Amino acid sequence: MIVEDQKLHYSVDTTRGGLPREESNSNSVLRECTQCSESHWRDCNVASRGDDNNLTTYYHSQPGLVYPWWVLDLGNTHIIHHINILPRPGYYSFRFHNIEVRVGNIREESGNFSSFSLFSTYVGPYSDTMGNLSCYRRDGVTGRYISVQRVTPEDDMLQISDVRVFVLIQ
Repeated sequence: MIVEDQKLHYSVDTTRGGLPREESNSNSVLRECTQCSESHWRDCNVASRGDDNNLTTYYHSQPGLVYPWWVLDLGNTHIIHHINILPRPGYYSFRFHNIEVRVGNIREESGNFSSFSLFSTYVGPYSDTMGNLSCYRRDGVTGRYISVQRVTPEDDMLQISDVRVFVLIQ
């Protein structure tokens, strides 16, 4: 993706270990980890599959969970302006709906992200013809953690193929 101003922005490409797209020694951002709403129950349930630069893999929450979530740790606090999400493509793409994307500074493992700033919402449903979903905040939101969570009480699984985060260099 082309970034508006290469001097002001860079992409935290979580699929390459957090290295900026415009690589430089002084501006690298390391992705610490991803986490999700449940423990490992099968291969597609591994949280890191939601940002592994492989569009044939995906994160898939456990069936029957209400309010499933997925979190990305950027390693440090940044001003975030753009988050790009690719839901799992294919037959199950309709499952990506009623989503909140939030940004916070404190690691949260309970699934209650109300202390995080709301970055964007997506009502959906998603269709493969839509491609990547982009969330923009001109004002930017400061944080270290990005949460993606279904906020309606259905048991449609949360399925994420890829997440990219764009931040402001200070």
